[in-house]
Amino acid sequence: MPRLRIPGIEINAVMHCNLACAGCSHASPLSDPWNADPETVHRDIAALRSVADIEEVRVVGGEPLLHPRFTELLQAIEASGVGGVVRVITNGTRLEHAGLAWVAYANEVYVSVYPGAAVSGEAIDRLRARAAETGTRVAVNRFTHFRPVVPSQPLAIEETAAVFETCQVAHSWSCHTVQEGYIYLCPISVPAPGKAGTSVSRCAIEPRDMLPERLRTFLNRPTPLPDCGSCLGTVGRLTPHRQASRKTWLPLSISEIDWNHVEQIRADPWADNGCVDNTVPLRL
Repeated sequence: MPRLRIPGIEINAVMHCNLACAGCSHASPLSDPWNADPETVHRDIAALRSVADIEEVRVVGGEPLLHPRFTELLQAIEASGVGGVVRVITNGTRLEHAGLAWVAYANEVYVSVYPGAAVSGEAIDRLRARAAETGTRVAVNRFTHFRPVVPSQPLAIEETAAVFETCQVAHSWSCHTVQEGYIYLCPISVPAPGKAGTSVSRCAIEPRDMLPERLRTFLNRPTPLPDCGSCLGTVGRLTPHRQASRKTWLPLSISEIDWNHVEQIRADPWADNGCVDNTVPLRL
């Protein structure tokens, strides 16, 4: 049997964030501070690498540059021998505080700029200069909208099926989260730190003898997860970006299914979600 191919996995460097974007798919505004352990990340990726070819490792959050050992975390990923592209996705607000030593251990850095966030052109210029020295690619994406993931009420069976079928995060984008000994189909199904997930919603990395078969079955499942009944996937209604607070995040993040977008994704699994507008100025 050929080796398993995984287009992408995601590592939550942290779960918390210094922004509180309404509609955040990781619910970071509600998350308590938590930092990934570099040794655990190394162990998990090395184990996966022994049975699968991983094309991309995306280091996300929360805001990953809040990790107090961020360079060490990226070094652990490199030492795992994963071999694929390592991409850091940051909101850019910590570029002037976290230093740039970590850039040498990333193949790509994507800066997601949100309206009102303090990202300066000077900080981007310094990042680009450092990246030129290390051969790292930098991309800046200006987000003006989100597609919230929280439905106003639990989805009906047919709604859940439609959301799962068109979930770009779980399918075409391959946003499979690896965390503390498990791989999750999508970041939304990852439990809060200290809380247990269900065996249906995640795949244990150990024991490794049957891992390729278990992973194939899990990642290619034809039916929704239990969590899918309370999630809008990538088809929530397009909503202008706004900042919330821990108290207001949930009411500001509630949405409904955008059935037009459901049909767009059915026609094209890579359909644009309408959240990025790179024609707007850097300072929003």
